[in-house]
Amino acid sequence: MKSFDYYESVPALKVDGVLINGWRGTENANAFLLWKQGEKKPVDQLVDDEFKFDDELIKSYRLEKKSFRIFALNPSGKGRIYATCTVKNGKWVSTTLN
Repeated sequence: MKSFDYYESVPALKVDGVLINGWRGTENANAFLLWKQGEKKPVDQLVDDEFKFDDELIKSYRLEKKSFRIFALNPSGKGRIYATCTVKNGKWVSTTLN
């Protein structure tokens, strides 16, 4: 299985009135980290406890790009939907559906 990170947009995005959850992306740490929009550091690592990094290491990761793309399953069941996330001063500040 390929590594990726999880993303939580704030506010949550909707497609055709359906809230989209389960955003993933492969342009950052790819360590199963959970990034939350508005935060500079990951808020968690979504793995079994026996594989989890210590909190200090998790909090040491940063978003280094000015923008990145994330994806989720399309609620219609037809492929993926994509969004572009913008980072300012190391903080994820916006998410726009593509």
